[in-house]
Amino acid sequence: MFFVCNEDEDSLSTDSHCVIVHCDELVEAGEEYQGFVELDEYGAEPPDEPYRIESFYVSMIVYDDGSRWKDRFGFWAP
Repeated sequence: MFFVCNEDEDSLSTDSHCVIVHCDELVEAGEEYQGFVELDEYGAEPPDEPYRIESFYVSMIVYDDGSRWKDRFGFWAP
């Protein structure tokens, strides 16, 4: 999950500036994962200035054995 806004703190869309992304890729221990988030579905127009991303964090990890690690509010985010 992360929040997107422009330099004036205006949100990405009229609904919310919160973007939630689900990653269904299997990522092994010690590996890195890079992904791409398409913002078109949020009604984003190409901005004059770049958007800012704030408060990016992982809210849940599901392990192979089905157990889950959760951080719903980003307390463990750096």
